[in-house]
Amino acid sequence: ERQRGDELQRVILVECPGVGEQDYLVEESANGARIEISKERVIDETKVKALEPVRQSHGRWEHLFDFPFADGRFEIPPGSDGVELDSGILRVVLRKQTSGRTWGRAGRSQAPAS
Repeated sequence: ERQRGDELQRVILVECPGVGEQDYLVEESANGARIEISKERVIDETKVKALEPVRQSHGRWEHLFDFPFADGRFEIPPGSDGVELDSGILRVVLRKQTSGRTWGRAGRSQAPAS
């Protein structure tokens, strides 16, 4: 958890070597995020003769990172700011506004009222 200006951030880091952009799914939950990672076998072990045991990481992993509602509402920011996969580390940033936002009649976000 870290404070950045007028927002509080919670960062989820998942170590997932060998995972590509097509192998994961991040969904916003009621107050957090659900992460699913599916990795297929790279080598069909029935079609090769291994000189040494073949070690592969594969399968499905899923976890719901849910925070208490008493902590406030945390959301994944729109766009690519909230989810990033880099060098086998999946990073999900959830943000909570600590000052209120208001919307005008046209629906555009405006600066907090002073």
